[in-house]
Amino acid sequence: MKRLKYYLEQMKGVKTNFSAIYEGECVLASNLNERSYDPTYWNDEVSFTFARLHKTKPDAPVVEVAIPAKMLGISNCGVAAADFCLRAFIPYIERLNAELYNRARPDEENGKYYIYHPGSVVLQRTASFFRKREPKGYVVRKSNIIADVPCDGGAQDVLVITLNIQLPARNIKKAIKMLTRDLPSAVEQFILEFDSGKLRMAEELYEKQQEMREWLKNNGYCAFIANGSVLPRGKDGGAKRTAKPFISPKTLEIEVCGIKGMGIKCGVTVITGGGYSGKSTMLESIGCGVYNHILNDGREYVLTESSAVNIRTEDGRPIHNIDISPFITNIPNSDTKNFCTKQSSGSTSQAANVIEAIRCGCRLLLFDEDDSAANFMVKDSKMREIIKNDAIIPFTDRAQELCRSFDASTIIVAGASSEFLPVANLVLKMEDFVPKDITSSLFEPTARERENYYDEIDISSGKTYIASGTFSTYPASSGTERVVIDEPRVLRFGDDTALCGRIKNIVSVEQLIGIGFFLREIALQKRYAKVGVKKAVDELYEKVLDEGLETIYTNFFSMPSCWIEMPRIYEIYAVLNRFNNIEFI
Repeated sequence: MKRLKYYLEQMKGVKTNFSAIYEGECVLASNLNERSYDPTYWNDEVSFTFARLHKTKPDAPVVEVAIPAKMLGISNCGVAAADFCLRAFIPYIERLNAELYNRARPDEENGKYYIYHPGSVVLQRTASFFRKREPKGYVVRKSNIIADVPCDGGAQDVLVITLNIQLPARNIKKAIKMLTRDLPSAVEQFILEFDSGKLRMAEELYEKQQEMREWLKNNGYCAFIANGSVLPRGKDGGAKRTAKPFISPKTLEIEVCGIKGMGIKCGVTVITGGGYSGKSTMLESIGCGVYNHILNDGREYVLTESSAVNIRTEDGRPIHNIDISPFITNIPNSDTKNFCTKQSSGSTSQAANVIEAIRCGCRLLLFDEDDSAANFMVKDSKMREIIKNDAIIPFTDRAQELCRSFDASTIIVAGASSEFLPVANLVLKMEDFVPKDITSSLFEPTARERENYYDEIDISSGKTYIASGTFSTYPASSGTERVVIDEPRVLRFGDDTALCGRIKNIVSVEQLIGIGFFLREIALQKRYAKVGVKKAVDELYEKVLDEGLETIYTNFFSMPSCWIEMPRIYEIYAVLNRFNNIEFI
């Protein structure tokens, strides 16, 4: 940190933009006329790499703290270890902030360290990850004069934790203390007190969850809730500890890798019950089960088919060239086999959501009647008599066909209509958050499938390319890109806008930022050509899974934060389909 301290000391008494720390200009001892540039600074084996948060915020650098994995005793450099280390490092940063805090001054004057506080799910993040790092390769002779030295060994695995630090621009002495003394000391203390036993517990939980997911997939189950799980959430988003632990009905209890709980087989499942009985809580928990949860979250053994998607109404969303005829056969002055609109209704939006989900590979559809269009979901026998040749084919008439033809199971929360029940393979009744299997008391298994009077669903048709020039980060008549996240969950992309607030499975703003960067990368690659959507998205997704999210991150845009989280591929498609001006061909 000697070289970093030198740069900061040169700033005393002058108005600064901190450019020297980002440039890291070095003078070579072997040739004092030769310069090199390195914004990475070292405290023994730990390195601190500085980058700009944004060109408008020179006093708020993004700092990558890189710690050799061997110093923490980490051999398995995976997502579970990175997630654990981030959570373990947070208290050290909070202690630093407690020392800085002064309620009478804003952060810009007082200084502050910002670290990402993750939710309860384990995800790939730029806030904490592993990568290879080359050895230092030089020593500091004096101030910024360096000399090359031979290095032993090659690149090593390092844990990278990304911080955003607000420096007190008018108090360089305090900035020096924050960057060259306090932060390195906190990192040293983190390494010294690192609990490898708790790390191993986190890794074992993640490994168990992955093993259980594989078992469920291979044995025909779409969801599992372990006995003892705590499904309701408290005000802080964590488990509500006063809630009843989950207990499986005996008829549905299975044991998966040593864990007992309720297994929901692939097919059509209806969850019913009175108001406030826990049915929506159960569905919400199942929806969150697409991600692995941390220890003691209460839902760590709530595991769901990884492609599950919540299907809701989205009145007003745009629909681009989607064949919704399996559910809506006729709309005046519109072609339902190639349906387009800037302002969809509840039923057309939900029909499009189902078709889009199936086309991108989703194998579990989740419905809550409170978030659904009634005329899209169901039609009772009396209304069938009154309304002949209705243009809307209710979802209940298609649910079993989706399961047969596309392996797409369905879980529906329903408390107002019995019309859902005849098509169900399983009916659960919730009473005071306790599920009961009432399937056999309702009807014989042979009566569960509604007779199909309709043509089979065909998802092979539809537009699969984006027209050249209709998908760009560049606004018209502008040479500068625009990718902006506005609240509540609006992605502005060039001249286009996607309203994402109704996409249930986006778990954080940082995940939406990640989606924005995914789509930006595709738009830049195909700026002057039509885009084959599936090929472009799938190939980039595999690359990012392999090489890391940092490969698509840029500080060019002013974002709500400097971190991004890995989205699922299904939400990338979902956001893409919600742009207003995009044109599919």
